[in-house]
Amino acid sequence: MIKGKVGGEIYEMKDTLGAKLGPSKRDPNGLWHNHFLVIKDGRAYDAFTGSGGMELDAYHQQWDYWQYIRLDWRPDLG
Repeated sequence: MIKGKVGGEIYEMKDTLGAKLGPSKRDPNGLWHNHFLVIKDGRAYDAFTGSGGMELDAYHQQWDYWQYIRLDWRPDLG
């Protein structure tokens, strides 16, 4: 698990309107209802970014509908 390698906090991404997250730049066919990532020191880590992570601002740009996405801190998963 990424958190075990880099530390940080686990967040769950959801659409604020309850819709699907929509496609991302790295998965144009992806239509998930949620997605998990780790955030540490202003960087996002997930299966797409790998162990190097990605600056959080650049990570936001990977999602076509970022303006409708919220991040929920999930301490129960860490």
